[in-house]
Amino acid sequence: MPEFNESIFFFRYEYLSFREAIRQIPDFRWCHNQNCGSGQEHLGKDISPIMICIACGKLNCFTHDVIWHVGRTCTEYEAEKNTIEGATRDTIERETKTCPGCGIRIYKYGGCTHMTCKCGHQFCWLCCADYKNIIDYGNNYHELTCELYSKSAYLI
Repeated sequence: MPEFNESIFFFRYEYLSFREAIRQIPDFRWCHNQNCGSGQEHLGKDISPIMICIACGKLNCFTHDVIWHVGRTCTEYEAEKNTIEGATRDTIERETKTCPGCGIRIYKYGGCTHMTCKCGHQFCWLCCADYKNIIDYGNNYHELTCELYSKSAYLI
């Protein structure tokens, strides 16, 4: 039987409490790179809306809270978003993720975070980690920034 280590549970509680607290900062935005999970405060606000993630370098839009709309200003993006085609594209970008196995876009309409694509690839919806490793070896195979990540008791 693995030894119980309460310091891990305390660390996890502190980590999740911290994440919830920073969500309350008005100028804070999460990176929209599905493999990142980092976030930062952006002091440029709407005046300088391009945010460069300090963890992965991905460009994000502060104003629209999406991956940077390459080739379009915020005004052009907003005008496009107001059309049916633009609204559809915005919804797809915001509410779907790309399968790490085959690249197809997947929509999650409920249930748990364990996703199975049509191609058969299984992954975590939150961090896109391969679920085969998670099932075989434990939650320490989620990305470090994933809410489901935890060190397995036998690795401590």
